[in-house]
Amino acid sequence: MIDRDGIVPLHHQIRLDLENRIHKGVLPLGVPYVLIKRSIPGVAVHCVVSDDVAGAALAVRHLLQIGHRRIGSVFGPTSISIWRQRRLGYEQALREAGLAVAVGPGRT
Repeated sequence: MIDRDGIVPLHHQIRLDLENRIHKGVLPLGVPYVLIKRSIPGVAVHCVVSDDVAGAALAVRHLLQIGHRRIGSVFGPTSISIWRQRRLGYEQALREAGLAVAVGPGRT
């Protein structure tokens, strides 16, 4: 039995198959369940998401608007979608400003 009014799983490295099993175990209990930054394909579950492309672009545009032109970045592995999306927003904003996108060691 779950002694809570709702569940918000916060760990970012839970595998989708494990999260799906957790969801299926919680759903029959009638406990509200809300995911952050992900969904379970084929399963109706509440989720809160953000637009990582737009967020990264907005951050870069802000730096550009206050006069910065040499804007670096640090990204995680491209196997994780949020890093791919944030990198895309970063690069889009730099290109829109007519600036080159520098690719450092280990980046593709």
